[in-house]
Order: sequence, then structure tokens, then C-alpha cells
Amino acid sequence: MYAIAPLSDLQASHTVHPSPGDIYTATFKHNPKYPDDCNERKYHNDRREQQKVMNYAKDFEPSFIINENVTPMDGAIIIDMDGIVLGGNGRTMILNCAKILHPDKYAENRKMLMRKSWIYGIAPDKIKDMADPVLVRVV
Repeated sequence: MYAIAPLSDLQASHTVHPSPGDIYTATFKHNPKYPDDCNERKYHNDRREQQKVMNYAKDFEPSFIINENVTPMDGAIIIDMDGIVLGGNGRTMILNCAKILHPDKYAENRKMLMRKSWIYGIAPDKIKDMADPVLVRVV
């Protein structure tokens, strides 16, 4: 089932804290609220995965997340009923970075959600007043 959730409600495997003024540097830490056995990627010590997140954030494109693909690799972030990210930890971190480093590009996410919400059975009114809305699939 598709839904809209505030970005702050999503619990990704890692938290990311971009360095202000440096679009390529960030601190990645394991999220203590995230179950240890849900994600095999170790963003906190895998420089290649960190760089992927930062590159996607730099070139953020909302269609990477807002599309009709139903795979774990792209499309809506997959969460459980508690907001634990089961598929799309990288996408969640990308959104958090884009929000800080590229607010203009990040703002396009809301605009695209408003335009395409009907595809997912979601009323635009639900998006309009929500802080940092994100398209998710709840399993």
C-alpha cells in the first residue's frame, strides 16, 4: 500500500550528517533505532556506499523515488508499520542530504508528489501541509 510519510518518521539503517559547504563529505552513523539484522550495507564504514549517497543527493532527481517501479532498488521507500526502512535506506539518506545541501532540488520532490499523488491513490491535500512528505510503500 502506498502512503505519504514525513521524512523525519522514517528510520533508516544509518543517519547521515552532511558537512555544510562540502557536498562530498558527511558523517554516517548506525541508527540505534534500527534493527541490526535488517540491512547488510554498512554505510558507517563503506566509503563507496557513502559516496553513492552523496552523489545522488548532489544530483537529486525526484523521479528516482517517485515512480511506479516496485523493486527494492528504486521507487518508493519500503517501510514497515513502525517506519523502519526495509528497502531504500540509501534513498532515505539521499533525501536527508538533499534537504540540507540542495533545498531547491529537494523542493521538487513535493511538487512532483502533488502532481502524481493520484497515481498512488493519495489526495494532494494530504501532502500540502505535511512537513517533508515522502512517498512510501508500507508492508
